[in-house]
Amino acid sequence: MAEIDNWIKEQLKKGYKKEQIKDGLRKAGYPQNVVDSVDSFAKKNKQTKQLIIGFSIFLVAVIIIWLVIGNYAAKKEETTNVNELSFSNYTPTNLNELNTFVSLCENFLEEDLEIKKQVLDNEEEVLCSLGLDKNLGNYIPYFLATSSELTKGEYICISVKLNNLIKEKFPDISEEDSFHVCSIVKPPMEYLSFPRINPEQNLVFPEGEIFCSESFKLDRSHFVSFTGFVPESDSFSTEIYLVPQESIPEILAKESFLEAEKIIRFNTLLWQIVKPIKKMY
Repeated sequence: MAEIDNWIKEQLKKGYKKEQIKDGLRKAGYPQNVVDSVDSFAKKNKQTKQLIIGFSIFLVAVIIIWLVIGNYAAKKEETTNVNELSFSNYTPTNLNELNTFVSLCENFLEEDLEIKKQVLDNEEEVLCSLGLDKNLGNYIPYFLATSSELTKGEYICISVKLNNLIKEKFPDISEEDSFHVCSIVKPPMEYLSFPRINPEQNLVFPEGEIFCSESFKLDRSHFVSFTGFVPESDSFSTEIYLVPQESIPEILAKESFLEAEKIIRFNTLLWQIVKPIKKMY
């Protein structure tokens, strides 16, 4: 009897209908009580399947809840990390904070965020400032389009991602090629009382400031960032040029702004902005 019971269970597992199994048993000459036992085994088989399906649904629900909770915790931790990067003043108070502020500004251009698409006019450039968060009681970075107004005395950072700008000018460019850029800022921005990073690459004159980068390649992201106080002037302009390496020493050796500017302007213009400056009230 145990053998026929096992056979009936096996046929049900294989997917045969109970009436098919009954017909087979009748043709084989089994008594009616054995034929009728198929109904009992079929009912138990159905309950087992329902139990497995129910457990599977429960397991999936647990996994989904776990993922949701994990995602929430990650977002909460990310928010905490951002809050930890808040500043005690509307300007960086040391060189480490300055580097952090510039990095936040540059990294914003790297992030795939919906808010970036809503805020920025162009995903290759961003204007950053520090604003007071009343809930935190500290200053946090704000990210704006470069079309936003500039206010005299405001501390800002303008970051520009160069990779796509160069590729647009030179579509057949190789990521293995080396590049140099020089930027022109007029009038010069007023800096905090920290030593300049790479001062040997800067020329500062009353009319403006010139900065020439070290060599870089397009196999990684490269930025040029302008940071400091918005100058006491009616307008502000910045320009970035792609220049050959051999021109850099000649540019940085010039003793006047106009001479250095003239050499740079003979090269390919990658990016520029010209903006009016409003007074701070």
